[in-house]
Amino acid sequence: MLQFFRKYQKIFFLVVTFVIVTTFLFFGTYQAMAPSFRGKGEGESYTAQVVRFLETENWMISRRNPLANFLNDGVISKEFLETGMGELVAQKYPERFQEDFTACHVKEKTYISYVHPTIPSLSAEMIWSMFAPDMSAKLKTLQEGSGSFKDRCALLLAQKQFPPTFLSQVLHYQEQNILKANQDPRLAKDDMTLFGYQTLSDWFGSKYMTTLAELLIETAQVARKLGYKVSKEEVLADLLCKSNDTFQEIKGKIPLPVQNGHGLMQLYVGQMGMTEETVLKIWEDVTLFRRLMHEVGDAALVDTLPMSQFFAFAYENATIELFQSPSHCRLKSLEEMQQLEAYIAAVSNKSSPLDVPQEYASVDVVASRAPDLVGRRYTISFVHTSKKALQAKVSIKETLDWECDPSNWSDLKRQFPELAQKTGTPFEILEKMDPKGKKLVDAYARKQIVDSHPEWVQEALSGGQIKEKELFLSRSPSQKTFEGITNPVQLADELMVRTELVGYTQDQNNYYSFYLKDHDKNEEILTFKEALKSGVLPALVGKLEAKKLVQEVVDACPSSYKEMAFAYRFAPFIAAQWNNISLGKLGRQFAPEKKEKTITRCEKGFIPLDDIFTLQMGSYSDVKVDAVEGAYFYRFVDKREDKTVPVEKLIQMQSILSKEARCKFFDTCLKKSSL
Repeated sequence: MLQFFRKYQKIFFLVVTFVIVTTFLFFGTYQAMAPSFRGKGEGESYTAQVVRFLETENWMISRRNPLANFLNDGVISKEFLETGMGELVAQKYPERFQEDFTACHVKEKTYISYVHPTIPSLSAEMIWSMFAPDMSAKLKTLQEGSGSFKDRCALLLAQKQFPPTFLSQVLHYQEQNILKANQDPRLAKDDMTLFGYQTLSDWFGSKYMTTLAELLIETAQVARKLGYKVSKEEVLADLLCKSNDTFQEIKGKIPLPVQNGHGLMQLYVGQMGMTEETVLKIWEDVTLFRRLMHEVGDAALVDTLPMSQFFAFAYENATIELFQSPSHCRLKSLEEMQQLEAYIAAVSNKSSPLDVPQEYASVDVVASRAPDLVGRRYTISFVHTSKKALQAKVSIKETLDWECDPSNWSDLKRQFPELAQKTGTPFEILEKMDPKGKKLVDAYARKQIVDSHPEWVQEALSGGQIKEKELFLSRSPSQKTFEGITNPVQLADELMVRTELVGYTQDQNNYYSFYLKDHDKNEEILTFKEALKSGVLPALVGKLEAKKLVQEVVDACPSSYKEMAFAYRFAPFIAAQWNNISLGKLGRQFAPEKKEKTITRCEKGFIPLDDIFTLQMGSYSDVKVDAVEGAYFYRFVDKREDKTVPVEKLIQMQSILSKEARCKFFDTCLKKSSL
């Protein structure tokens, strides 16, 4: 589901845009609101109009703010907040904005994100953890910090990546999947915007937005003086393109009061209380500002020569053949080594502490030491039922009828003496019982009803779901296999005599129908990997004094490896394999695995690249030991050097340099500004 939402998040955004815009346009709201918007622009300065046009961006749609400006593709967030230029402004005029920032922070510190009233696990923080993992941390940083511009900006940009409309949609979707009734009405009417902020002026204050607008206008004038030009037709075409995208989304789905994107733009501009001429003027200034700043940024070229040298060094790599212990033999502690030593002691005759025997001891010898490790493999089809499961099928009426039957009432009074101390009919006495006592009586009654119908067990087995299981039945009677099978050895003996067992039980509560599909003719010994998985080794640790065995291994290790003897354990064995020593049936399960691996300088690993380069091509390393990777050795296969600069890295470097260049140029403009 997470991949689905990530894949189609743009579609969700367009759908939400469509619903809100169409609701606003075509259910009479715009007719009521348009006059008030038109009145709002009367007598307003050009700077104030720029602020009002830019303070709402196209991603900021909400229920309280259906007029998110689809003509504004994010001028403030893209050009100022994401580049760092906005922070330069905040640092240039700190006293001017401090009062607004402080007032905002007072409100922000008491903000509590959405939590569903009946499903506490369904919350904004839960949804953020899936779709915007850093949102909660940035919110906490802003609330617990001083309310700095940097923290505020980081949180706003995080919300831009996962807008409130997305949050509302996902919360509503999750709620519908969990609850069919008693849904939270707030999800249908309230906004999920952080702190209830609807505009950039809410986030940063009117003084900050006014300053940005004035700087944008001033910089556009600088661009004009430097010879930058943009025609009215070009500005109109850019705005019409944005408006037409919205128009195409809703065209044909509902009756429209306009015929094209231009008509939709004119309708929206009128509702904002502006004229088309004013909007074109605003967007002309925006375009000139962008062209000047972006040309400055694009002029910062990345020199690929030093980068190619850097990447040639960073991405220099070697291909090796790595010989390493199997993953289940890469021990991480002395405690894990106790299980290994217990296993080896149980299944073989070890000649020295660091020895890895090649052959198993006889089956009977191993069985005498560890019966859990010796047994046969079976493939079994089975059907399972239990009296407890059948009791759940007994209805309340059947239970009450049985309890009120005179012949059964006497039995109940013997089992529950408190019933005999009360007067009245069985029904009246049962109705007056406390819930806990009544529950015990009902449970007893249902058990008796099931016991009186043995045919129910056969019916459940004949109609139950057939399952198949591959299992190892050992000589140990304590082995856990099926629920209610207390003696698996007895079950194994029964299956060897009869391949089909119907209505089989050992505890008189769980019943099975078993069908033996296949089994080994001879008994086998579990491998170390299988023994680890089965969970039988911890019991052998104490029985075979594994702590003492581990201490013997530690004492036999070289002094430099005593503290990590668990990693060194297979080093002598692997060294012997380097000389191609033949392996027996037991030794093969510890044999080193071979795989090809590429070691790159810029990636951290347990094999240093420089160590590889000390070898001749085709030669082998000594056996080495790593605390995590265990014992290993490798063969140097090939060496490569790639001087190609990855395209994504080049683009990333260009973007960083471009932003730095713009910030430096903008800082110069700030110093010359008359504001």
